Amino acid sequence: WSARPPSAIGNPILMLVVILGAGAVFSCFTVEVRDGTLSSWFGLGAFRREVGLSAIQEARPATASWFELHRVARRRAERAYGAVGGDAVALRLYDGSSLKIQAPEPAALLTVLRR
Repeated sequence: WSARPPSAIGNPILMLVVILGAGAVFSCFTVEVRDGTLSSWFGLGAFRREVGLSAIQEARPATASWFELHRVARRRAERAYGAVGGDAVALRLYDGSSLKIQAPEPAALLTVLRR
């Protein structure tokens, strides 16, 4: 053996580190309403999205498919955030854009947004 491990060992270790890192980043999805702002993020704060409550024109119940949440090419006007798909809240903003946020309790989130 030389000072560095053979690539047959290094490549699987690198792949394992990448998979575990992605798992840590996307392990959970959090939605929070605080101080006039709706915030959502993955894991420990990755891909954080914040929307002022005053910017929301309409909020309604919706569903978000797995494909919507995980598509790579997202149009700026239509975005979806979540982990696995299912119940969500669709938001239309005053700037014309829309987004869906997956929520474990969409009825509770709608109640808070409509206040």
